[in-house]
Amino acid sequence: MVLCLAVAATLVIGGCSSGSDGGGVLIAGSSAVPYPTAKDALEGAAGNDTSATATQISVGYSRQLTIFPQRDKDWFQVDLTAGTEYEFSANKICATCDTYLSLYDTDGVTVLAWNDDYVGYDSALQYTPGLTGTYYVMVRAFEATYGVDTYTLGVRTFVDTDGDGYSTYHDCDDNDNTIYPWATEIPGDGIDQDCSGTDQPLETTADNKENDDEPATARSMAMSGGYLWEIIYRSDIYQPNTRTIEAAAEADFMKVSVPAHSAIAVDLAMATGCMTSGLFDSDGVTLLDEIADTCVQSDWWIDNVTGSAKTYYIGYAASDWTSTRTYVPGWYSLGVDNDGDGYYTKDWGPSRDCDDSDAAIHFGAAEITLDDGIDSNCNGDDNS
Repeated sequence: MVLCLAVAATLVIGGCSSGSDGGGVLIAGSSAVPYPTAKDALEGAAGNDTSATATQISVGYSRQLTIFPQRDKDWFQVDLTAGTEYEFSANKICATCDTYLSLYDTDGVTVLAWNDDYVGYDSALQYTPGLTGTYYVMVRAFEATYGVDTYTLGVRTFVDTDGDGYSTYHDCDDNDNTIYPWATEIPGDGIDQDCSGTDQPLETTADNKENDDEPATARSMAMSGGYLWEIIYRSDIYQPNTRTIEAAAEADFMKVSVPAHSAIAVDLAMATGCMTSGLFDSDGVTLLDEIADTCVQSDWWIDNVTGSAKTYYIGYAASDWTSTRTYVPGWYSLGVDNDGDGYYTKDWGPSRDCDDSDAAIHFGAAEITLDDGIDSNCNGDDNS
């Protein structure tokens, strides 16, 4: 084997055979969120970038929208009734998105409430107006200068039947106050306390991907259809990819297929204890990197700079090589780099390449010629 964890307590490079190519699988019916590539239809000729041009919506509104291009802001006006508690959300976001939500008073200037991170990097807030009137909602990317987002805007009356702090919209069971996003999960009881879409198995129970203790029997890792830690909408990760290290010195191997000139991120969305992971090349033998004693959410950034798709292998084990574990890995795309400048089209915030047809245009470039109509440094403005 490559990572001979069944017989050793260290990474051992050996003669394990590699498996066949296999990419991530997006589960049918999952909540896939596209990466933003254009303005949404609400922008119109005048746009809705200020309170003066805000789009009129009503309570009960829900629609997928985009923050695009950089520096875009989406403004909305909505009529609210005094004494009624409302919930506003900018969630169901793409894998590398991060929304920032603000509520403004009837003057369109005074900030009443704001939220950055709610269930992950999405945004939500509750507010009860003291006066009936027209209020304003603004959504932007957290990286206000560089970021772009796809998100779903929602405005609704706040209902929390079980009183756990999460509305019926966010709660997968609003009749039980022990069940809500990221609640403490009780393994093996048949109840999905944390709203991941599946009950967490006991650490000592073998997962349904066994036997996968070497690259030759590696299973494809699931691709996330949106932001990985927005747990209630990511059953595409938690259902098929919940794994166990059920015995001492056991290992699990997974594989991901990365397209030509592309990059992906591989994250541990959840682990019940510290893990060790190794990244192997397409031969299943060559160790490219190792992360030992990973006790927090971590990721691999895998860059395939070649002109052909490549399969990589990742091995996971408990960091002490003795304990059992339950964990959830998953991956998402960082886009392509066809112009070879080292920046990818779907990467986070400032790292994103806004023009992949020109190697001179990327976040690290200088804005040499001002007012030339070319945003060389991808900050959304060709004057700075």
